[in-house]
Amino acid sequence: MADLETALTQARAEAAALAEQLRQARLDLHRCGAADMNRTLLTGAISGVLGLISGLGLGLHISTRKAKS
Repeated sequence: MADLETALTQARAEAAALAEQLRQARLDLHRCGAADMNRTLLTGAISGVLGLISGLGLGLHISTRKAKS
């Protein structure tokens, strides 16, 4: 009976250790995912602003060119 209780105690300790490792892995994945998401959002915002500025510049250039003709 003592062997069974010892085995059960060891199994509980191993399960707790594995649960902690799983929790840490989930936190790491969440952190990496959030950082990648923020980087993607920032890159998208910067490229959108650059596209808007270049579009406005091109539109102004074309409109002043037509006005001169």
